[in-house]
Amino acid sequence: MKSKKEPCNAPIVWTLLGQKAGDNNQVLALAESLGWGWIEKHMRYISMELIPNRLLKVTLLGLKRAQSDELGPPWPDLVISAGRRNEPVARWIKKQSGGRCRLVHIGRPWARPKHFDLIVTTPQYDLPKTSNVLYNELPLHRIDQQKLETAAQHWRPQFAHLPQPWIAVLVGGNSSTSQFTTAGLRYLASTANAIAASKNGSLLVTTSARSPKGTLDVMKKEITVPALLFDYNDRDTANPYFGFLALADSFIVTAESISMLTESCATGKPVYLYDPSRKEHAGDTSEPNYITIEPPPPLRRLGTWLRNHLGPKRLRRDISRIHANLIQQKRILLLGDSGNETALSMNDDDLKNTVRRVRELFCKTENDSD
Repeated sequence: MKSKKEPCNAPIVWTLLGQKAGDNNQVLALAESLGWGWIEKHMRYISMELIPNRLLKVTLLGLKRAQSDELGPPWPDLVISAGRRNEPVARWIKKQSGGRCRLVHIGRPWARPKHFDLIVTTPQYDLPKTSNVLYNELPLHRIDQQKLETAAQHWRPQFAHLPQPWIAVLVGGNSSTSQFTTAGLRYLASTANAIAASKNGSLLVTTSARSPKGTLDVMKKEITVPALLFDYNDRDTANPYFGFLALADSFIVTAESISMLTESCATGKPVYLYDPSRKEHAGDTSEPNYITIEPPPPLRRLGTWLRNHLGPKRLRRDISRIHANLIQQKRILLLGDSGNETALSMNDDDLKNTVRRVRELFCKTENDSD
């Protein structure tokens, strides 16, 4: 038997883009790889969007309409979305199209999976293993060899004064399961410093949007090797993150940032995981903590409580499953562990499989005998 795909015209694709860079990157990674072209629809939300969105399910009442892109005919054939806030909008668009529009949602939907034509998810979520749920090993990303080569050409002269190997330290922020502390950050910085010193190399350190205030100040005190330190809040300096991805010889990544972990693994270079929730990564727990922990906004706390206490199992998240899978496959090592510094190159099978599944929503497959 041979499988033959019918040719199909390129559908009209809309990408719903919100306030989270990680969600947007996954949406755009899929749109780019489909090769059909796409129209970006940037959405802005009211602070109380959780209430109308949860009550009405299919609505635009959670949007700041004047600050969001216009939604109107001709309606798309495909909407790609990610994130809780975009779900009601995607479903509203499908309703306006008379049910013709296909919905592909990335991550974990709050609505029942049956409302989507395809859900692209990862093992951190407890979604049912049904025909419209595709489990990938890691989130989708936009890192490819061409982008890395372009970034390398730009940033190599600016790193040239630092001795090699270059070890990148990618620092995220607090999460619901782990909190940065002064002692933990000292451990992270001193261990990274020791690794670089043992190799006569240097460190490339960056914080991120969610890093607690004072993170870099604590780490600086432990770093004695040559280093380039970038504060994410420095708006006067170009962000070297893509240069780090392109040029670092190895990475140390904080555990809560699946996006940075995925992008580091995509380079095919060695990756170490720092997890502040682990006892061995906590440092001296008797040391006073000077890191400011800012509580999330009240509505976000409410959403988290509702999800964890009243919501179905599919809404819960456990990123340690991804960590365990990568460690078992020897794609990453725990910071401080001994072992061969080896990494398996991250192929793009996840993205290829996702593209294939989305195309199957439009291009039928026929089976013909030889």
